[in-house]
Amino acid sequence: TLCVSPEDGSLIRAIELCNHGEHSVELTATDVAPVALAPAADMRAHAIFRNLFVESARLARCAVIFRRRPREKTESCPILVHMVSTPGSAHCETDYEKLVGRMGGTMRADGIAQEMTNTVGTVLNPVSALQTQVRLAPGERLRLHFALALLDPDASPEKWLDRHLSETLPERAMQLSMVRAQAMLGFIG
Repeated sequence: TLCVSPEDGSLIRAIELCNHGEHSVELTATDVAPVALAPAADMRAHAIFRNLFVESARLARCAVIFRRRPREKTESCPILVHMVSTPGSAHCETDYEKLVGRMGGTMRADGIAQEMTNTVGTVLNPVSALQTQVRLAPGERLRLHFALALLDPDASPEKWLDRHLSETLPERAMQLSMVRAQAMLGFIG
């Protein structure tokens, strides 16, 4: 399930995994998002500007943060945060070349690296990819969610992460999105 939270504009992807088999299984869930933090004028000037000056770092064991280095002291840039709720560990990749290699692509399940290298820092072509592995016993169900947000420069990514690690947040966001969509449909007839 996918929605944009009406509360803070975060993109939330909720996934429910269920093992209907007779044996335990290990599954891998991966979420990939392109990173573009340049002002619109720079992106219109040339496509390469969307990637320049972007730095990444681990925010926690389950999240990655991206910031654009300001070119001037007066320039303020938004912050991109990407997280996964997982009972285990999460791995990341922020270098598109390492993620897809020479012939891969993000539109195919076999088009990305099977193992993330946890690369962070400054790379030529930034991407945000988070991957987690979970083990499910027979009959077991597990809910995961990925969240992606563009925060104001003065916002606290740590507070955003704490809020989005809640197990009830995805359901709340889905319900609020549905209520808002129904209200908008009522307004336009």
